[in-house]
Amino acid sequence: MQLLKSLNNSPKLTTKVILVLISTLLVLIRYPDFLLYPRVWAEELIYLEIFLSTDHWSDGFNALVYPSYYVFSSRLASFFASLFPIEYAALILSLFGLFVLLIPILIISLTQSSYWNNAYQKIILLLFYIFACSTGEFWINSTNTGFILSLCTLLIILDDNIASSLKAFFYTALLVFGFLSGPISLIISPFLLIRYYFHREKVILWFIGIAFIAGSLHLSYLFITSTGSEFVGSPNRGHLINLALLDRTIY
Repeated sequence: MQLLKSLNNSPKLTTKVILVLISTLLVLIRYPDFLLYPRVWAEELIYLEIFLSTDHWSDGFNALVYPSYYVFSSRLASFFASLFPIEYAALILSLFGLFVLLIPILIISLTQSSYWNNAYQKIILLLFYIFACSTGEFWINSTNTGFILSLCTLLIILDDNIASSLKAFFYTALLVFGFLSGPISLIISPFLLIRYYFHREKVILWFIGIAFIAGSLHLSYLFITSTGSEFVGSPNRGHLINLALLDRTIY
């Protein structure tokens, strides 16, 4: 009974840190080979080659990759990997993917919201997050970080306790990161409008502005790469296909 009572209370900092450590261990246990034997996964190779072959690091962020959305997280991971000897590239990319995987864990474990206010709620959410994914494709790589960041966006939308300036700053940085790393976070961003409509929070209006700017950048990038510009890519990822701009957007 005492255990159940403690789980229903707001956890202390020590308990929150323990949740982070145990959750991190579970993440590593699920697919340990991804860190013991790191690999360059899917599109990571494209971005890594760009940063390794350009004259200046900024060219890697400016390069036009096949007509699609802009993926800031994959570019950032490859930028970090390019700073080290090539034999460490796979490890750096995997560590970057691990870092992004841990962000939802940090949000759930360390912050307070009515949806994860006590230890019991936090444990349920953490276990669901860690074990709901049935494939290793999302695990510990920078290619699919956009999916993880979209979950961060959802957690931010659900968090009804964004009172502190530190939390608002952290969420702002996270949303900029997520919105620039693919369309999935943007797809669920209209829920910010719904929240603002009912609660009129200034910080939510700020988040909506970030989503609008990031969405405009994605559309601009798609338009530029769909109008005959030279870009890096492969035929199976969307270019060299005779599609209208709207069809390519859906693709």
